[in-house]
Amino acid sequence: MNKNISKLLSALTSIGLVILIFIQVDIDQCSKIFIQTKVQYIYIVGFVLSPVLLILLVFRWKLILQDLDVNFSFFALFNSYTKGLLWGELTPGKIGEVLRVRYIYKYKKKNMIGLALLSIFIDRICDLLVLFIITIVSCIYFINNFNINYMFSVLMVAIVSVLSVFLSFCFRNKIGNGLKKIINVFLWKYRERFNIQYDNIIEGINKLNAKNIFIYIFITFTIWIVKVVSLPLFTLSLNIEIPLLYLFAVGIISVTISLLPISIAGIGTREIIFIYFLSYYKISPEASVLVSIMFYLFGIWSIALAIIMNVAYSQFKKLQSYKRFII
Repeated sequence: MNKNISKLLSALTSIGLVILIFIQVDIDQCSKIFIQTKVQYIYIVGFVLSPVLLILLVFRWKLILQDLDVNFSFFALFNSYTKGLLWGELTPGKIGEVLRVRYIYKYKKKNMIGLALLSIFIDRICDLLVLFIITIVSCIYFINNFNINYMFSVLMVAIVSVLSVFLSFCFRNKIGNGLKKIINVFLWKYRERFNIQYDNIIEGINKLNAKNIFIYIFITFTIWIVKVVSLPLFTLSLNIEIPLLYLFAVGIISVTISLLPISIAGIGTREIIFIYFLSYYKISPEASVLVSIMFYLFGIWSIALAIIMNVAYSQFKKLQSYKRFII
């Protein structure tokens, strides 16, 4: 019941924000700006940045699994990651990405489900940790250079989030033992199965070292750089000139706030943020909304491109098998 109420509130918030945006934005003006878009910049984002982003995302996950002694080919993981991205986009906080674990289960490696879940958890934590670190830097940038004092609230949330991740890692054994006791008491029917996976998870955590974590964090920083680099290309396509650091900071803040369960998939909140911050450089609400939509569609297009690549690879494999059969 509470989940339904939460979904209803998110949907109503999204509708309300969209209505507010429609009040502020002239649709005809949006159309005129969009018609004048320089498509060469869009092509760079769609056919250069998107493939690079996908390769980095899958490579990071493969590296994490490899360090946990779970080995799959890059293309096999690409298939699973594609489905995870799709479900992640449709669920709050991208929790749907956990469905990537189904690939491990599909190949009957049930004893590795705990490690697979751990790999996805590490993957997501790296993403959020780096996002919150860059958010802290972005908030400090806005506060120091533009006296946007209410950014203190976002800054505090980001700092608390980073500290929570750090403390969780430091006290991971105590947290894990506490969770194990809770599971054993309330879900005693699954106690034996849980204990096996729990032991696998603890063993996997112990395999990781500072060098592994540093590599994951470095790759994650690179991933976020690729994501925000799309923004200046979008603004250039719309003939908008904004300082790069300012634009990067706006993009990061918009992603962070859109993670909050305020609206569905951040619809409305992201656009409001772009309208507000880009107004500091006299950018019209129409152009701001277009930049915001393009930034969001970059993620959607990356998922679509991953699906296309996955289907193409599957068809190629079938064709190769068919040729062998004929020969």
